[in-house]
Amino acid sequence: MERDLKLYLDSCVLSRPLDSPLNEEIRLEAEAVERILDEISKRRWKLVSSDVLWKEAEAIKDSDKRFMVEGVLFYADIYVTVTPERERRARELVSRGISYFDALHVVCAEDGADIFLTVDKRLLKKLGNLNNLKVTAMNPVEFWRKYAGN
Repeated sequence: MERDLKLYLDSCVLSRPLDSPLNEEIRLEAEAVERILDEISKRRWKLVSSDVLWKEAEAIKDSDKRFMVEGVLFYADIYVTVTPERERRARELVSRGISYFDALHVVCAEDGADIFLTVDKRLLKKLGNLNNLKVTAMNPVEFWRKYAGN
């Protein structure tokens, strides 16, 4: 298992373990996220947080999800803030078809993480088409299989 990777988990990933397992894909993603968070808690990997993640966490209506997400973010090893340079980069990504909040997450991940994890397939596809992305974007299941050897 590769150690000391810096991981940025978007808010959908952070709350995935509390999502209702409506299908096999959601169940597998939830299990992968739980395993990833366990490895982070063991200090094998580092968690990257941002003011964007905190803002989204505060807006989560489900109090159980909000409490869990904020609890995870509290233990982040690295904190990235949105600066004017990061806002410019986010606008560049928006011009490529990525939503503003997703672009802010990606930019914060680019500046603080090795891996950006999301369960948003459309976002992953858009990011996969960019040739100047400065972070590896993956689904949590794909990440777990590649980096944990399962």
